Amino acid sequence: MMLAAMSDELLKIAEEEITAQEAVQAMKRLRKLEREKPTGGQLARGALTGALVGPAAATASKLVGGGMGEAARKAMSKSKHPVGKALALGSAAVRGLAAPAASGAVFGAGLPIVRGELERGSEKAKLREYLGVARGGKVRRKAKRVLGV
Repeated sequence: MMLAAMSDELLKIAEEEITAQEAVQAMKRLRKLEREKPTGGQLARGALTGALVGPAAATASKLVGGGMGEAARKAMSKSKHPVGKALALGSAAVRGLAAPAASGAVFGAGLPIVRGELERGSEKAKLREYLGVARGGKVRRKAKRVLGV
């Protein structure tokens, strides 16, 4: 899996042997991470936050990049009638806000999930590395049990 490969690469950067004390800390952190996975309410709040912040970020980006006027010009050129222009402009504005709101919601809900997976993968990688250098002992047995090996 891509997450496992990423955590393996991050550990290679450190290039340190894991001590028994670090393995114990990794087991504690892994257990804590397993117990404290994001709840549905936390994910919903993250999605709502992302849905609110996404359009603001997209609007700021368009203001700085100059993309706001282009959407308005396209909408205004679709109709010659004032009501048609207003409807086209309103429709463009809704589309311009709906897409960033949707992507912001996905980002806001997905971030805690991905972060948790990365952190759990990192702790598991530490334990696997410890198992590669440790020879017997209580910590080694516990690490094997936690990893299911």
